[in-house]
Amino acid sequence: MQGVKRILTVLPMVGLLLVGCTVGPATYQGPAAADQNAAVVAVGAVSENYPESHNNSWIQIVAVDGESTGLAPWVRVPPGQHKFTIRHHDPYATFHGNIKFESVSFQTDPGGRYRIDAAYCCGLILGQFDLFVIDEASGQQIADSSAEQ
Repeated sequence: MQGVKRILTVLPMVGLLLVGCTVGPATYQGPAAADQNAAVVAVGAVSENYPESHNNSWIQIVAVDGESTGLAPWVRVPPGQHKFTIRHHDPYATFHGNIKFESVSFQTDPGGRYRIDAAYCCGLILGQFDLFVIDEASGQQIADSSAEQ
C-alpha cells in the first residue's frame, strides 16, 4: 500500500516535468526568403564547464516574440527588437531533466546576421545557463541573457 502511495505522489511531478520539456508546433511566420531586409538569427555553440555531458549538448530557438518556432537552428526576423527563447538540451542528462530554457532580447538591423551562443556550468539540475548574442558582421557581443533577469 505504501508503494502505491509513493507512485501516486511521484506521478504528478513526473508529468509536470515532462510537460515543461515539450515545445509546441511552429506558429512563427518570419519574413519571406526574398525579403532582403530580414535579419538571420542562428544558434551557435555551447561552452560547457560540465564534464559529465562530454560537450554533446546543443541549443535551439523555440520561440520568437512568444510565438513557437518548433526546434529551429535559425530563424529570419524583420528588423527591430525581438525576444528569442532558447532551449538547451543535454542528451547525457535527459534522464535527470536537464532541458533548460532561457530568453534574450536584442535589436536586429536590416539584413543583419546574428549568432546566439550559450554557456552552461555546474550541474545536472541546478546548472547556470547563459546566452550571448554575437553580431556576425562585427564579431562583437551585443547582448546577453543577464538583462532578461
